[in-house]
Amino acid sequence: MFRSTTQVTYLDSYQFSPRPGEKEIERRSSPVDEFSNDAYLKWKGTLRFDWSWHGFDAGMTAYYRDGFHEIDLNGNQHWVRQTWYFDLQASYEFGTTAWRSWPERFNNGWPKWRYLLDATKLTVGINNLFDHDPPRAVDNFPRFIYDSTGRFIYASLTKKF
Repeated sequence: MFRSTTQVTYLDSYQFSPRPGEKEIERRSSPVDEFSNDAYLKWKGTLRFDWSWHGFDAGMTAYYRDGFHEIDLNGNQHWVRQTWYFDLQASYEFGTTAWRSWPERFNNGWPKWRYLLDATKLTVGINNLFDHDPPRAVDNFPRFIYDSTGRFIYASLTKKF
């Protein structure tokens, strides 16, 4: 079975007045400021593809963050480029998720090691598959827009009793 999920946002305009009576400022395509914890990017998107078949699951997630303008320390406008990030995850679930009593499990002819793996799920994944650094900005890594962790490899083992 295949499944795809797409979430995209487009910000046409966001005008903000820091104080009552002051002129509004267009904040679209700008980084975070002292008034918010988010960037006002024109485009943001997340695309996820999933596949599952007989206990196997695999998925890929792509994240897009649009570029934005910022002012450098000399007062010049600087363009911070757009970026893409990719994550991968795969898992396999051994046995069945259907509950059976212990006597039923022992009498179905399975080898003894098979009982240990029944209803066990092994997952491995990689966040930031290509070890892509956030784009350079005056703020070094703009807060709340990017995760500067770098490539992260993980594994998990889950057992249902």
